[in-house]
Amino acid sequence: MDLVTNLRDEVKFLETRKGALATGHLKELLQRIIPEEQAAFNKVMTDLDNMEMLLKERQKIKCSMFINRRHRLTLEEEKLKPFSYSRPYDKDLELYKGVLDILDRDNYCDLQGSQHGHLMWVYMDLWKARAEMRMHKQVVKRIHDVAVQQKKNQPSFNLPV
Repeated sequence: MDLVTNLRDEVKFLETRKGALATGHLKELLQRIIPEEQAAFNKVMTDLDNMEMLLKERQKIKCSMFINRRHRLTLEEEKLKPFSYSRPYDKDLELYKGVLDILDRDNYCDLQGSQHGHLMWVYMDLWKARAEMRMHKQVVKRIHDVAVQQKKNQPSFNLPV
């Protein structure tokens, strides 16, 4: 959980930095960039919700004495692993690595069945925090890229000596 706290602190820092830059031309730039990055973030969060549903289903099967183990293995091999590996943001969020860790180590079964699996909930929080941090870093990166491009396009006023 310490990693999640560190990521959230970094997100707060990036947000304050973003707020300090919101003047004049940068304000217009932010108003254009932020909705685009927010839409990408919402897509990631939708994918994480789908991942959560798959992981819940996997844990339900794993903790059930009545459902055949083959169903869980099919779910893991045909849905969870390909889903996590095929995402363009897998490298930033480390989805595939986390899914493999969950599949190998998450064996907790709750008596009521409402909160099967401890490790998957930790990873879900971590992935959500990383997704939010990724969004803020993308905003800062795009602003930086625009600033560098504008600097290149400005004429230099060096007089010959």
